[in-house]
Amino acid sequence: MSAGTEIAAAYEIGSPVPAVAVSGVPVARRRIGLFVWLLPTLSLILAAALIGSVYLYQNNINRQVDRLLQEGEKLALEGKLAEGKAVIEDALEKRPDHRILLADRDLLTDAISLQSRLSDTEGQLKNKKYEDALKEADKLKSALAARSGPVYEKLASSAANMEERIVVAQVNAGAAVKKTVEELVPLLNNVKAYKGEEAQKSMKQIKQKIVDISYEEATAQLKEKQFAEAMSTIEEALKYDEANQKLTTLKTEVEKQRQTFEDAENSRIQQAIEAAEQEDTKNRTQAVKLISINAYTDADGYFNIEGTVKNTATRSISDVVLYIDILDADKNIVDQATVYVTPNELDTGETGTFYDYYYNLGSMDTVSVTRTEWHLN
Repeated sequence: MSAGTEIAAAYEIGSPVPAVAVSGVPVARRRIGLFVWLLPTLSLILAAALIGSVYLYQNNINRQVDRLLQEGEKLALEGKLAEGKAVIEDALEKRPDHRILLADRDLLTDAISLQSRLSDTEGQLKNKKYEDALKEADKLKSALAARSGPVYEKLASSAANMEERIVVAQVNAGAAVKKTVEELVPLLNNVKAYKGEEAQKSMKQIKQKIVDISYEEATAQLKEKQFAEAMSTIEEALKYDEANQKLTTLKTEVEKQRQTFEDAENSRIQQAIEAAEQEDTKNRTQAVKLISINAYTDADGYFNIEGTVKNTATRSISDVVLYIDILDADKNIVDQATVYVTPNELDTGETGTFYDYYYNLGSMDTVSVTRTEWHLN
C-alpha cells in the first residue's frame, strides 16, 4: 500500500492525519519555502504597479503639456499672442523646466511687446500723426527684420501693412490740397511703391487729378495758340497716365489746330511777302502820282509849267524830279524841261508842287511828262 493510501485509510477511520506531504516533506517546511518565494514576488509586483502608476501619471502630464503646447503655438500663429502665452504658462505649471515651453514663453513675451508697439502706431495713425507713425513703423520693421520665425513673420506683415496704410493716408491728405502737377508728382512717387488695394486706389485718384489739372492748363494754352506749351503740358501728364483717353484726344486736337494755324500762318506770310514785293515794286515804280499839270503862256511871253503830285508810296520819298517834253501844236518836241517838286520830302499821302517857265518863241503849246524820279527814304 502506498503512503497515500495509508493516509486515506486512516482518515476514514478517524485517525489523526500525519503532517507529511505527499512527497514525504513536512508541511511546515513547505510553508516556509512558499513564503520565501512569495514575498519577493509580491514586492516586485507592488513595485511594478507603483512604477506603472507613476509612468501613467507622468505620461498623462506629458500628453497634457504637448496638447497645451500645440494649442498655444496654434493661437500664436493665428495672431492671438496673449491667449497663446496664457496657454503656454498653464503648460509651464505642469512642466516648469520644459525647454520648448520656456523658449515659446520668451518669444511670445517679446512678440506681445512688439504687437503693443504696433497698436500704438495704429493710434498715431487714427490721430493723423503721420510722421510719428511712420517713424515708429520704420523702427518696428527694423526690429522685426532682426528676428525670424512664423510669429515674427506675421508681425512683420502687419507692420508692412501698417506702413502702407500710413503712407496712403498721408498722401491722400496731402493730395486733397495740392493744386499743381509739380506738387502731386512727389505724392504719386511715395505711394506707387505699395501694391495694396488702398494704395492702388490712391494712385488712381492722384493720376486723375494730374490729368484734370493738365487738361485745364493745356486747354487754356490752346486757346491762346500756345501750341508748344500745350503739347508740353499734355506730354508731361501722359508720363503718369500714358493711355488716358482724355489727354490723348486733346493731344490730337492740339496737333490739328497747330497744323491749321501753321498753314494759315504760312499762307499769311506768303501773302505778306507777295504784298511786300508788290508794295516795293509800287514804291519803286508808282510812288508819284501826277495830280494836275498846267502849261500856258503868260502876258510876258513866258511859257509856264506848273502842277501837283502826290506820294502814293508806303514810305516817304524825296528828291522828286519830273522830266517834261514841251510840245508844239502838232505834238512835236520843241524843248525839254526838268522840274523839281517842293517840298523836297513828301510823306505817304502828302502832295507837292512843281513850277518852271521858259521864254516862248511862239511854238510852245503843251507839255507831256515822260518820266518821274524819286528817292525812297
